[in-house]
Amino acid sequence: MRPTGLILPTTLARPHSTLKTAIRFSAVGGFTAAIDVVLLYAFAHFLRLHYFLAAGLSFSIAVLINYCLSIVWVFPSGKFSRRLEVLLFWIISAGGLGLNQIVMTGLVGLAGMDYMAAKICSIVVVTIWNFYGKKKIVFYDQAR
Repeated sequence: MRPTGLILPTTLARPHSTLKTAIRFSAVGGFTAAIDVVLLYAFAHFLRLHYFLAAGLSFSIAVLINYCLSIVWVFPSGKFSRRLEVLLFWIISAGGLGLNQIVMTGLVGLAGMDYMAAKICSIVVVTIWNFYGKKKIVFYDQAR
């Protein structure tokens, strides 16, 4: 295990079962998804950015917050160095961003759906991708 430099109280101890990890992942994901949606709305509505650019910016900010919360509370220490872990996290997240943008473009640009409704659909798709990618690749968690 690599040292994290943080001494965590037992209430923040990372889980080792897939169920506990999934519950914590969902809590962190729900929180950061809410940040993503609020920022998307703010960027598109108040700053008048195009939905595609706004979705990319809001998603990227949410990923940064998600990483910080994931290393503190969700996943056990990974097998990789912090530098490689961050790189892998961003690679998986970039795949999530690609899925996000594909869903947003398909539902808004092609199907004419409201961008906020399309964002909710995107969150479902990206959450599944992120959980398995981060659990199995980034943090190399083999818990069942």
